[in-house]
This record gives sequence, C-alpha cells and structure tokens, in this order.
Amino acid sequence: MTRKRADDTEILEPLSELACFHVVGELNSFRAAATRLKLSPQTLKRRVTSLEARAGVALFKRTQVGALLTVEGQALYRDLDDFWRVSAAAVKKISEAGGAPRGEVVISINEGLGTFWLCPRFANFLGRNTELTVYVRADAEVGNPERGDCDVSISLNRPDTPNLIARRLGYLHVMPFASDEYIEAHGAPTSIEELHQHRIVEQTNEQFGFDAGDHPAADDAARLAAAVRTNTSAAHFWSIAKGAGIGLLPTYYRAISRRIQPIDIGFRLRREIWLSFSKGSREIGRINAALDFITLCFSAQQFPWFGAEFIHPRDLDRWFEENDLEKRFEQFLDHCVDLEEKTTPSSEES
Repeated sequence: MTRKRADDTEILEPLSELACFHVVGELNSFRAAATRLKLSPQTLKRRVTSLEARAGVALFKRTQVGALLTVEGQALYRDLDDFWRVSAAAVKKISEAGGAPRGEVVISINEGLGTFWLCPRFANFLGRNTELTVYVRADAEVGNPERGDCDVSISLNRPDTPNLIARRLGYLHVMPFASDEYIEAHGAPTSIEELHQHRIVEQTNEQFGFDAGDHPAADDAARLAAAVRTNTSAAHFWSIAKGAGIGLLPTYYRAISRRIQPIDIGFRLRREIWLSFSKGSREIGRINAALDFITLCFSAQQFPWFGAEFIHPRDLDRWFEENDLEKRFEQFLDHCVDLEEKTTPSSEES
C-alpha cells in the first residue's frame, strides 16, 4: 500500500473540513449535518473548529435556533457552492467522454409548456438516447442552472444571471378560448367589453391574465371577475374545455383538443420563451443532447406557432391534420375522458 505523503494530508484534511462546513451551512445544524455525513457530532464539530482555526475567523454563530453563518461564513459558503458545482461538472464530463450520452438530465420548465408540449415529445428523444434519463421539473417557479438545481431551464422570463447562457427559443402566442358546450349555452363575446357578461376562467399567473399590463385593454379587462381560478395549466385547460367559461390559452392548444374554440375579440398576448444553461454545458454529453432536442422542439420552421408572428389557430388546423401532433396527445386525452366517465355518477346513482 502506498504511504500518503505529508502534502497529501495537507490537501485532504482541509477538503474534508470544507465539506463538513458546507453541509452545516446548508442545514444550519451540526446534528443534522452529522446525520447526513454519517459522522459523530464530536468529529464534525472538531473539523469545523479546525477550519475556523485555519481561517482565523468564526464561521458560525451558535444560537438556540441553530448554527447561523457569520458574514465570513456566508462568503466562504458562496465560494464553495461554485467549487462543488465546477467539481461535479468536471466529474460528469470525464464520465461521459468518448461514449453515448448517459446519466440524468434535469430540465426545469414552465408548468404548462412542460405538461402540454415538451413531455409528450420525449419518446423519440429517449429512443435515440437509451442511456439517458430525464427529470422534468414542471412548475410555476422555474429553476436556475447556475444554482445547480437543474441542468437546463425553459421559462417565459429572460434570466438575469450573468454566468448563464440565455437563448430565445421562440414565442408563445395566447388568446381567449371557450368550449363548444359553453358557446352553445352562452354564446361567444364579440368584444372585450362583452366579456363582463361571461364566466371567466383564470390561471393565477400574472403573465397570462386578461389584465396583462402590456395589453391596451388591460385596464378594462382588470375588472373582470373570475368564476373559476386555478393554479395549474392542466386544471385551467380542463376547466375551459369542459365548459366552465372563457380563458386564455396558447394557440397550439387546438392540437390538444378540438372541443375548444378561439374567441376573436382582438385580445392577444405574446411571450418570449427562453432557454438557459451554464457555460460549459455544451461540453457535457447528456446536457448537449437535451439542448439539441429542446431547440428542435421549439423550432418555428417545424412548429410555426412558436414564430414571432401570430398565426390564428384556425389557420393551424390543416397543419395539425397533416402532421402527427394530435396523435401525441390523444392517448393522454382518452385516458382523462375514460377516467371522467368512470368517476361521474350515473343518472341512477345521482
């Protein structure tokens, strides 16, 4: 067995102390950090105390509510965040060199785009990348690759983190829709003013509301009273599709269901779709493969509704019919309809 040199120990001991410090700083607790690291509390405290002696400053304030970072501790914690992230990326890069992309890629995306656009398209991607797994975090709060909570993010806001690479993928065009059932029962409005006579379905998302600040009719639309308010795109879509009222949806939702009809009242919104990732991500096989796939999914040449110009949903119908887009959703919709029929009481039961 090779005997460790003194300079090896001088390197390894501080690294061990820094790792202990970082976990305590994350959890604000010596006891919780010791449990995670599988160390005794005494060993953990000894290593942190040794680090403080090396640094010549206190890194924690021991309080009744936990171990809180001092100003110096906060600065060291931020630097270590960058160090661990770069180290992890280097290890992944080496492990993926010279072979097919493998491992997990974490994609953080706006909940609606993730549920109704990106996820239904993964079959071909995974068929070509059999060593990859995908973790899609579809949520209203989109992650930040710079913080290390995802590899790639797709959002409707341009990220302002300096170290991120941001690319505009395309545009999301939004307009009012209602179901055939609702229109048959209540008619369709012909102006924004007439919306006050109808039931409104609202998703609690300031970017998609009728009162969006960048629309000329925002002041008048802000006075609309919502009959149904939801906090997810799936609940929002199904509320509209099943006749609850009129709500805003992206134009490509006509491919998801023909039971919804666009309402032409001159109200349209356009939002930019942004892709962001950390510098060096293109050199990591699994992330590079995901970036190529995502870019293709939002190509305006293949999917014209993501282009800069608004295309009316009715003009997209022929495109939907000539391509297989509707087939990508029909199994999902059939399942939802079957589930609804199974859970809806019959006339004899009600």
